[in-house]
Amino acid sequence: MTTPDDIALPEPYDILAEIHGDELAAEEVEVPVFTADQLRTAVLEDRKRMYGRFRRVFAHEEMNHESGNAPNHSHAVPGIWDSDNGHLAGKKCEWCALWNEAVADLSAAKEGQGK
Repeated sequence: MTTPDDIALPEPYDILAEIHGDELAAEEVEVPVFTADQLRTAVLEDRKRMYGRFRRVFAHEEMNHESGNAPNHSHAVPGIWDSDNGHLAGKKCEWCALWNEAVADLSAAKEGQGK
């Protein structure tokens, strides 16, 4: 199994040169260098923050929809625009799809934590 420590990361100056081209000399820019542990810690902290935000949003009564539609949406077929929505009729509602993905992610996270 590959771990983050096994992945060869490019040098920060190589990344800057690729983005900005040769006009950016490495000695002109000070780039912070992070260890794999620092990056892993930052990613885990971001995940915890996002999980906490999702949890707070979905905790509100008006956000708890089991209909398959996002809040304030009332499609007859969950996640599909109704026939009276003109050119959108019969198409997937992207907001409902995104909402349902977020709900599923939150549910999976709760199950993973034994809650």
